[in-house]
Amino acid sequence: MTPQINKLVKTGLMAKEGDTYRLSGMGPVVVANMERLLGTLELYEENMDYWKNHDLSSLPPYLKERIHELGSCRIVPLKKENIMLRSGFLNEVLNSSKVLLLASVFHSDIPFLYSELLGRGIDTNIIITETAFKSMQKELLEEKDVIELKNPLFGKLFEEYRKEAGKLLNSENPDVFIYPGNEVPASILLTDTFFSIIFYEKNGNIPRQGICSWDPGALSWGEELFMYYKCNSPNQK
Repeated sequence: MTPQINKLVKTGLMAKEGDTYRLSGMGPVVVANMERLLGTLELYEENMDYWKNHDLSSLPPYLKERIHELGSCRIVPLKKENIMLRSGFLNEVLNSSKVLLLASVFHSDIPFLYSELLGRGIDTNIIITETAFKSMQKELLEEKDVIELKNPLFGKLFEEYRKEAGKLLNSENPDVFIYPGNEVPASILLTDTFFSIIFYEKNGNIPRQGICSWDPGALSWGEELFMYYKCNSPNQK
């Protein structure tokens, strides 16, 4: 018996059965927590600069403790475009059977994306923060000046855009939920095959990077996170 195993037997974490040893008592609990710790450290070390510069306070404690379930992550640089419109991700979104989206800032492409998802029969749930929702209402539903719309092309494009946005703003829409607070990540996106999340930077700057994962554990973790916010978000009705 090695000294290490002997110590574990003496503490009751392992027991001998014939010629073999097995975990006993609190042994399985200790190992499970070690796996969680090692997984979290691995996740942190893989993208240390990202994690130390981003704010995770919007996560519920029970999911923050399980953040290692994200597994292997890819850091995605963000410019002005929404992460959903990057070619590779857009294909995954449009080929998914379900799409879960949370947005704390209104992106102008969301109404058209939502319309496309509806047209394809994709099961879609969208959570928008109350602040972003009101901003969207003000921007898209207020009457525009005749002078502003004197260009026929602009007027036509705006009316088409307002029509698509109206599908999101419709109070009878069962797919859209309004989150009353602001303690949420910048965005969450979940499909059948990948999960992405964008956290705000600690210094208050606009996020310049997002995280994506294709691990099965990340998909489950991401769905739990989305449902947490959804349960705290009344439907528009």
